[in-house]
Amino acid sequence: MPNVVAVATNQDHLNIDLPQLDINNIVQVADFILQHTGLVNASSTSNDCYSADQQLLPASLVWQRMQQAVATQIGDQQSTLLGTQILALGKCINRRLAQNVTSKYDSPRFDNVAVDGYAFNHDQLSRTKHFTLPLMSKEANAGGSAKISLTRGHCIKVLTGARMPVGCDTVVMQEDVSISQDGVVFPTDCKAGSNWRPQGEDVKTGDVIITKGQQIRPQDIGLAAAAGQATLEVYHKVKVALFSTGNEVYELGQELPEDGIYDVNRHLLKALLESLHCEVSDLGILADDFDVVKHAISAASQDHQLIITSGGASTGSHDHVALALADIGQVHGWRLAIKPGRPLAFGQVGKALFLGLPGNPVASNVCTLMFGQPLIRAIGGGGWHRPKAYAQPLGFDVKKKVGRREWLRVYQQVQDNGTIVLARSASHGSGILTSMTFADGLVEIDEATGNIPKGTLVNFIPFASFGIGDA
Repeated sequence: MPNVVAVATNQDHLNIDLPQLDINNIVQVADFILQHTGLVNASSTSNDCYSADQQLLPASLVWQRMQQAVATQIGDQQSTLLGTQILALGKCINRRLAQNVTSKYDSPRFDNVAVDGYAFNHDQLSRTKHFTLPLMSKEANAGGSAKISLTRGHCIKVLTGARMPVGCDTVVMQEDVSISQDGVVFPTDCKAGSNWRPQGEDVKTGDVIITKGQQIRPQDIGLAAAAGQATLEVYHKVKVALFSTGNEVYELGQELPEDGIYDVNRHLLKALLESLHCEVSDLGILADDFDVVKHAISAASQDHQLIITSGGASTGSHDHVALALADIGQVHGWRLAIKPGRPLAFGQVGKALFLGLPGNPVASNVCTLMFGQPLIRAIGGGGWHRPKAYAQPLGFDVKKKVGRREWLRVYQQVQDNGTIVLARSASHGSGILTSMTFADGLVEIDEATGNIPKGTLVNFIPFASFGIGDA
């Protein structure tokens, strides 16, 4: 088609030789048309929204500024912007611990039996004929308060969890012995010192068993219970103010005009933020009006640690978020060399940090994971940590420009030989929300990397690394 000079699309990396424009980037499309028609010289503008003259920030610089902003806000508190509260142990799941938990006891609290069987002194057994010991009439069971001592040259029946009888150093499972007229017959290959747990084998008195700043998991609840902790001191949840912006955005249940859309981002982000254990204030939809946006952000800064908006962060005439932020607060970073999510803005208003997300739902989702999640963790007392990535092979070729960081939505596909490769759906453009619902995680490709052939090991970040989704 000789009359086609460029393609505006929401698909990534089409296999064509024509310039590919982002259909959601009106400025880029308009610039290309102006250049192509000769109305504007090519030297005066660029149709590459990631070119050097766009002065986009690298993601690493914004992450660094986020760390610095949190550290500055924390000041002498050393750990978090948040207060603490004492909760009953059963209410502490997924909360972040505010003080180290130290064990008041050894665990186990005494030498105890690991299996149902027979206990004895191995040295005494080795001196017998036919590995047979007479059986004591007493029995050691769990909960028994008496300290039972072994009669020399005998064995004793023991049950799991019982205090290890004094003088015994070995236990053999009851399934591995036989009973004869002379007593209990043991296997000749039984190993000395087996099948019992010494006092303090797991935890010793004074050991730190759960660390300050750690998000409390079910296994931590169990360990705290073993140490006799009925309550824990935890940080309050991070309070997040959440807005959508846009005159075209409507609430669910309202009748849509021809050019209207339902508010996807607020519902998506509220669910995502709550899964990250935030306390979310849903503050509705803001009109595309500078004063409305400014006053809403200013008000939210009074009683929230983090303000998140979606939409209105780009450079169009109706995009007021970054300008409002600059007017009443500080802009620490705006417009990044990333895909998706180039219009991302980060700053602060008073004591509240601010994250301005793109209006595209996929970009909004991805940026919340890659920037919002580590920021929330740092604000909430967990320190600065990016999510863990794992090396896995690509199941497709990637065509990528050097100079920007990209996150690809992928799912793990099991091959016929049992190996796993990372695949992506046929529709994976920046506006395809199902590319997130089908995905298991993200592939991160840094700025220095260009095209990547199929089979290459890449950095895969499963959604579970963010604390959401299946492992």
